This record gives sequence, structure tokens and C-alpha cells, in this order.
Amino acid sequence: MSCIASAAATSHPPDVDAVFADIKPNAPGCAVGVQRAGELLYTKGYGAADLQSHAAITPMKRFYIGSTTKQFTAAIAAMLIQQNVLSPGMSVRHYLPDMPVFMADVTIDDLIHHTSGIRDYTALSELAGRDIATQSDDAIIAQAKHQLGLDFTPGTQFSYSSTNYVLLARILERTSGLSLDQLLAARIFTPLGMTKTLLWTDLKHPPTGMARGYVPLEDNGFKPLRFDALARGGTGMVTTVGDLLRWEETLQHASNPPWPTLRKQMLTKGKLRSGESIPYGYGIELETWHGAPVEQHGGSFEGWKAQLLYLPHEDLTVALLCNDGGAKQSMMARKVAQLFMPHETSHSQQIRPQQTTSQESLYAGVYVSANRRAMRVIQFDDAHLRMLDASSSGVLLDPVGTGYRTQGGAEIHFVRTGNGYDLVESMNHTRQAFLPLLAPARVNPLGYTGLFRSTELAADFRFRAVADKLVLEHPAWGRVPLSTEGEDAYGAKGYLFLFERNRTGQITTMRVTGGGLWMMVFKRQGE
Repeated sequence: MSCIASAAATSHPPDVDAVFADIKPNAPGCAVGVQRAGELLYTKGYGAADLQSHAAITPMKRFYIGSTTKQFTAAIAAMLIQQNVLSPGMSVRHYLPDMPVFMADVTIDDLIHHTSGIRDYTALSELAGRDIATQSDDAIIAQAKHQLGLDFTPGTQFSYSSTNYVLLARILERTSGLSLDQLLAARIFTPLGMTKTLLWTDLKHPPTGMARGYVPLEDNGFKPLRFDALARGGTGMVTTVGDLLRWEETLQHASNPPWPTLRKQMLTKGKLRSGESIPYGYGIELETWHGAPVEQHGGSFEGWKAQLLYLPHEDLTVALLCNDGGAKQSMMARKVAQLFMPHETSHSQQIRPQQTTSQESLYAGVYVSANRRAMRVIQFDDAHLRMLDASSSGVLLDPVGTGYRTQGGAEIHFVRTGNGYDLVESMNHTRQAFLPLLAPARVNPLGYTGLFRSTELAADFRFRAVADKLVLEHPAWGRVPLSTEGEDAYGAKGYLFLFERNRTGQITTMRVTGGGLWMMVFKRQGE
């Protein structure tokens, strides 16, 4: 790999450049690398690594990779589990006894597979009006301790939460006696020759050769991202596309210990307490795409985006790193992969139902159960349906016959009604119907005005009526107009605000779902 990484392939499909055609030389961009069975097929940089110096992005540039860090943290956990230093079934409070009592049933396995019910710190910070770029490990753990409970009983659901991996990193450090950066360097980076990779721990000294992260502005400009703190475990790594390709090749094919056993452990789907599988291994999403398995994980942190994608049936890896916070890294990585997939068409034809993408787009929307305590959110993006439950990232719906199947095995059908479509979910001989949230014929925003408070966030939200619109006054967002999503349901900034009434019809509670939070309670305080 070291030999071929220094000299990129000169012949490549011309359409690769087209994937990145919108990136201008004087704007933030991306670096991409593609390999099959250890052979480097393509690598190139697009755009500028620094808008002041006009330095170009090259495959050798370092990028901050956000949540793609998780699989490396999980690999350290797997190594310590193999050595009996860490027990996957042990309570988090065994290792961190100062955590709240309500976390007593949360295990190490729950942290690794996002089945803990612990809320995501990025969403908590955003709702509270705090910049996630200012949140240190200690601040994130303190925020977790301040919660009054979990989103759900541990082991009963999958809900992606970066807080899990901040806690996991702290546990790895306490059990090993080494810092996370020391563990990663000693057990992964140095043995694998990942010479451009590190865990960024010193804010005063950015790693050399690193692309600067940029946040897109509404006027099509960019502002450089500035950090005040660095969280570790769920994020924190800096690397190159070449080092990521080296890592993936080792994970998939190395025959020397501990890799064969580690590979099996990391690439096995996690399970709920019920035995139901979830589409997540050790820091790796385990899904299907066009009927074939795919192993991947993305990273997104304000001014940086990352995607590491592996297709087992093609032995094909795509590593994509961007310094544009608005980049659609998952979509771009898959478009690049398709150019190197000669068998893609045959896989898709095996299972694709007789439905057009225009018809599937009609399924997108918010569906709620009759008691308004359960919800399913269907998104349609890049010709694929994705279902969000308690998970911020959600799961792809794999088309099978006349319906769909989730990665956990649930069957989803959309049933035509006079109001559009109902969603019917079947799993383990149980069937549950979800009705679409329909916009009321008339909306009176005055009924929703007032102050709502969350003691867990230590934050107040005020809703006001402006003309015929409901407006949220947020400590960081300012005044945000809300869109009407359905009866007593409004949306803004990727969150759904669901208002609840008491027996007399008065609104007393508002629940927020989105970004890894599930039905978080805000109590009405009055006008």
C-alpha cells in the first residue's frame, strides 16, 4: 500500500470528476480514494484546503473525520474485551460509578451498539443553545449526568448517540491506564503504518498538513471553523484517505492476530435484548444497498465531512474526506462506488419492487401511533427511503416484493388510504399501524403560545404568534418560523415539536424529537 499510495492511478473513469464537478478550485472541497483488494484504483483532491493560502486539496491532506472515529474507538474496546480487560455485559456504572443510577442497566455493549437510551450530546447542546465545538469530554459527561432518565429502556431500541462513545472512551482509559490517543497510536496507527493519522488533542497546535474546515453561509460564502474544545471517542481523529484505505484493507483481510477474531467481532450486527438484530456493529453501519451488503460509517462535524464505505461483494473501498460542512458525503461516496461496480445492476434487479421513485417519494412524512407515543419518520433522498425512529441517522428501507424491510428485520408496508398512506410495521408476529400527520384545515397559532421549560436542558423555549405563523424564540437560533407538520405538530431545524393536550383540551406539554433525541419533555410554564 505504501508503494502505490505515493503514485495514484493515472487512468480512471472520466465520470469520477463529474461527481465533484460542482467544487470550485477556490472553494472547500474533498479528497477521494478508491481501492479494490488492496490495489489503489483512484485518488485525487478537489478544491482548496485553505481559502487564504489557496493551497489545493491533495490525497495527502489531513482531515478531521468526526464520527468515522467511532470504529477505531470500538476496535480498541474489542481488543480489551478479547484480553478480558473489559466485559461487554458489565454495567457502565461498574467502570464509572459516579454516573446516575438510571444508567445501572446500560452495558458496555449498549454503548458500542447505540442501544443505551442515553441522549446524544450534539442534539442536547444544539437545543440548549450551546456550540458543540465548545463541548469537552468533561462537559459532555456532566451533561449526561444532568439528565433525569433515558430515552428508552436499555437494549430495547437502537438510537445513534455520540455520548455513548465519549463514555466508552473514558472507560477505555480507566481500564487500561492509558489515554485514548496512546491506545490508538500503540495498537492501531503505529502497527498499521498509519503515519498521517492521530487523535487531535492539542487545540493550540493543529496537525501539520491539515485542511481547514469551513462552514457554508447563506450567501454561498464560507467561514472557517474554530474549536474551543475537542471531544474524544465519538470523534477526534485526523487522517488521510490513504491511511483510511490502509485501515480498511487490514480490517477486512489481515490474517495475523488479532485481526481475524477482531474482524468477526466488529462486523457482526448488534442485538437488542429481544434477540432482534440492529444494523450496527462495532462503530460500523451494516446495511444493504441494491440488495448487497455494505459496511460504512460517515462523519460530520460542522466544517468537515467524511465517509468510509466498503462493499464486500466487490471488495471495494471508497474513502472520502471533505472540508466543506455542506458536502453530501454519503451520496458522493456511493456515486463514486457505482462507477467501479460492474455487478451493481444485477443486484438491484433481484429485489427492486415494481414501484417508481416518484411513487416512493409520496411515502415521505411523519407517522404517529394512535396514542401519539410512537413515531416513524420517513425520508426520501437520493432515490432511497430511510426510516428514522429513535435514531438520528435512521436505517435504509430495503425494497422487497411489494414492501420494504429494515436492517433489523421489520417489514414495512405503505397502505393507500383516502388521506394518503398509512404505515404498517410487522415484527416478531406483532403488527402496529402508524397514521400520517396531516395538516389541519385551519391553524390557530395562539393556542400554542407561551413558555415551555426543560429542566434537563436548563433551557426555556418561548412560542409566539406572529401574524398567522407560530414562531419559536430560541436562545441560539433567534426567532425561527415553524412549519405546520400536522395536528398539534410543528417542525424547524430538523426537529419535530409535538404538543400534547390534557383532558380538557389545554396544551400542557411539548415533546421534541430529532437529532438523536426521542420525545424529550418540555412543560408549559404559562404565557
